[in-house]
Amino acid sequence: GYPPFYADTPMNTVKRIVNYQKTLRIPKEANLSKSCKDVIFRLICAPKKRLSFHQLKRHSWFKRVPWHNLQAMKPPWIPRIDRDDDTRYFEEVKNADDALIKTKVDKQEEQGHVAKMASLGVAQDPNHFQGFTFERPKKTKTNVNDLFGGQ
Repeated sequence: GYPPFYADTPMNTVKRIVNYQKTLRIPKEANLSKSCKDVIFRLICAPKKRLSFHQLKRHSWFKRVPWHNLQAMKPPWIPRIDRDDDTRYFEEVKNADDALIKTKVDKQEEQGHVAKMASLGVAQDPNHFQGFTFERPKKTKTNVNDLFGGQ
């Protein structure tokens, strides 16, 4: 099958995610139980309707989960990992090497910027977004006549 928000382009995937109320459908051939569908739709929903962690733990779909002793459960499958960067279980991504090279160049540029700022005596702010500048618009008083189109 396909992932629930699959689309032909990344932008269309984003549109499907944003409009989940209209686009999220579970096909009958998926053969999911009512309980399973309910938990899916109660996690992918508006925040006020979303299940809390405690509600999720009590949901019928998870009734057989030993929440008090999860670490004792044996996983159904354990991947074999030989190195920290072992990716054998992931699909190959076209142009992945180009993206990695670009990422390395970006990091080098960022390090250069941080070093330059430090040399100027500017401390690095962990809440700072690189390349983002916010300028608050100046407040202006509205004339009463302007509210009604100058009449």
